[in-house]
Amino acid sequence: MNFELCQLSSRQAERLCALEKKYENIQKPQNSIQEITERTSTDIIHKTTVHSKKILVESDGLLQELRRFNQEGTQLVKECVRHCSSLISNLETVSQEITQMWDPEQRWTTSDLL
Repeated sequence: MNFELCQLSSRQAERLCALEKKYENIQKPQNSIQEITERTSTDIIHKTTVHSKKILVESDGLLQELRRFNQEGTQLVKECVRHCSSLISNLETVSQEITQMWDPEQRWTTSDLL
């Protein structure tokens, strides 16, 4: 019985040793995968940060350009309003002059307008 117990113990030790080797064989690739994943994640985070900073800088430049275009557009609209007001005033003046020159009894020509 003592001999059988010794054999059983020896087999258990061999099995334990084989399991430890299998564990090591599994653990090495797992550690490698974990390191690769951590490096890749760090790289992705870094690249994302760099790109987001670039986007912020570019969007700030775009915003400033849009503000400048808006100011120029506003100035153009104001200038158009001034010209339109002047045109309306001139048309009213010409209309009044034509009305004053018109005599329903007489016919007039365009030379009368000049």
